[in-house]
Amino acid sequence: MQIALTKKLADAMGVKPGKENPEINPLFCWTANWTNTFDRRKEDMVVMINNATQFTVTIYGVKRTGFKNIEAKMLSAIRNTLLSMNLNTEMIDEYMRQAGAIAFVSNHDRQLTAWVNRKGLEASFVVGRAVNESPTEIKYEDTLGCMISRKPVGYSGNHADSYIPSEKLI
Repeated sequence: MQIALTKKLADAMGVKPGKENPEINPLFCWTANWTNTFDRRKEDMVVMINNATQFTVTIYGVKRTGFKNIEAKMLSAIRNTLLSMNLNTEMIDEYMRQAGAIAFVSNHDRQLTAWVNRKGLEASFVVGRAVNESPTEIKYEDTLGCMISRKPVGYSGNHADSYIPSEKLI
């Protein structure tokens, strides 16, 4: 699994990303960014999008000290988001097996950066709504991306090109 990190996220993680391998199937490639959700709260969010489908996975409640085991959190968030969509566990296990181990690479694609920033903005609205409903209960959540992935994308150009990321991933 190849995860392209934005400079902000790579610096926060203390990782020097490698070079991108263009031969990897885009279904197993993700782009990740670290974003601040609220001005006055310390919980931040890691937003990941699938390069082939724009399927979104979010990890809300990540602090700078939580980047020590971020690889495990990213894999767990992908698995948990897919499980929250009621997908077959055998299918999820096969996807994770085919994806392989995580390799962090640097992000150089402007379109993917725009997509991950847009999904981060949408995720902030979902998190804000969830936090306003129960401000003391949500401290860590890694399945909020499921809600974002059910909204259509690609509808600004030709309407026939629009699709729903969760359906495309499945």
